[in-house]
Amino acid sequence: RLRTAGYVVEPAYTAGSARAQLRRADALKAKVAVMLGTRELQAGVVALKPLDGRPQTAIARDALLPALAALLRTP
Repeated sequence: RLRTAGYVVEPAYTAGSARAQLRRADALKAKVAVMLGTRELQAGVVALKPLDGRPQTAIARDALLPALAALLRTP
């Protein structure tokens, strides 16, 4: 759904730590990391982690696109 909405997606299917994956996202100049791990799957949410220091939030999976758009519009 993210790609269809026009977002660039770089999946991280590796077993590396979340910290390592966030470093990679930062190196790729990503503005936000969308994380979907075991806990998120069980809870039916995704984690949105802005890479500019703002706090991470968990949102319902079906609210991802509007939440991501709002997050990217907010300075």
